[in-house]
Amino acid sequence: MAEGKNISRSERIRAKNKSKGKRTSTRKSRTSEWTSHTMPPVLMRKDFTTMARPQPKGKGRRPKRHFDIALSSPGVEIRLPAFPAISLGWRLLSMVLAVGLFVILYHLWTSPLYQVQAAELEGNRYIDQETLNQKLNLYNKPIFMIDPQQIETDLQLAFRDLLVDSSIQVIWPATVIVTVQERQPIIAWEQGSETVWVDTEGVSFDPVGENTDLIKVSATADPPAPIVYKDSQADDQEELDLVEENFEPTAFMSPEMVSAIVTAVEYLPANTTLNFDPQHGLGWHDKKRDWDIYFGMDVSDIEQKLIVYKSIRAQLNQTNVSPVLISLEHLHAPYYRLEP
Repeated sequence: MAEGKNISRSERIRAKNKSKGKRTSTRKSRTSEWTSHTMPPVLMRKDFTTMARPQPKGKGRRPKRHFDIALSSPGVEIRLPAFPAISLGWRLLSMVLAVGLFVILYHLWTSPLYQVQAAELEGNRYIDQETLNQKLNLYNKPIFMIDPQQIETDLQLAFRDLLVDSSIQVIWPATVIVTVQERQPIIAWEQGSETVWVDTEGVSFDPVGENTDLIKVSATADPPAPIVYKDSQADDQEELDLVEENFEPTAFMSPEMVSAIVTAVEYLPANTTLNFDPQHGLGWHDKKRDWDIYFGMDVSDIEQKLIVYKSIRAQLNQTNVSPVLISLEHLHAPYYRLEP
């Protein structure tokens, strides 16, 4: 009986140990399984300590956006095809902006829509539009390359004496308007084989086109130079540089000389040209009597000088004297000359 109990007890111990071993192996397998899933892989590198690095995840698909459209029936919807969610990086955005900017610049530079063909001229009478465009050279030039200040400088250089003022207007996409203010000549000064036009300020410039309304003056020499008042303390070279910088033309004669010519021409006989002699001043040639008459540089009292001239002319007719020159430069000291 005791032996049966001992055998039975030993069997129970073995069975208990066997059951305990199974539970231990099961726990170890679960621990090993949990460790294999949760612990990061260990990477061994030469000359470095052991470091843990999480296992890289494989590239999955990008999330997609789903759009559902509800229909009139309750609970009925239509699902549209899913679209991947796209996210643009800064590098891609910068590249797109750079390419777009390049395309815009290329279009502006090469498109005929933005290229100037010719400048439009306004306010002109003597300047020809074709001549203007030849001087400015704006043909096929992009509008954004137009510099109004440079155009105005080129105008002053090309038409320095003829222009009083000018303005440039640039209008997109390809329009350039040049508005000019020209000098208005009143005198055509003929000296030898050359002719210049002179305005009221005494500034001369080359003839442009034709103008039959000008006062013609036949001269044997240049008119008296206008008086220029200078500051005694100013440097002459600086003044010259300033004149060149401002493109100011030099006067050909004084405004007083211009006024004297305009006054003298009012008493000029018909079909007669006004003459200028540097020694005797303004006058004309009497074709009927074949002599020259001069009134000097100052013609403010020309009416009184004409009265004196009529008296001298009557006296010469009575004496049958035919001079070659009668001078009334000085009102109270007139004279005539019989020989050239």
